Amino acid sequence: MRALEIMSRPVITVHPWTPIREAAAAMTERAITALPVVDAEDRLVGIVSEGDLIWHRVPADPDAHLARPVDAGLDDPPGTVADVMTTAVVTMPTS
Repeated sequence: MRALEIMSRPVITVHPWTPIREAAAAMTERAITALPVVDAEDRLVGIVSEGDLIWHRVPADPDAHLARPVDAGLDDPPGTVADVMTTAVVTMPTS
């Protein structure tokens, strides 16, 4: 199986300055779980996933395998994709 066979088309992207609610709505409307994040020149700068959008809504678990500050974000929720996106993105060719 190749990425081309399972990827959604057209590719829907967001910008770092896109509000989180807008990114979440785009994922929900299209039944997808992640969106590429591009800059003003359409260059890939990150990816945002459903998990990125909701992590701040769930209290940190000190026993969890992924470490994050225990009080991170609960009082000051992120507002834009830039606040939560992953910037270390691995890409693959489509063919």
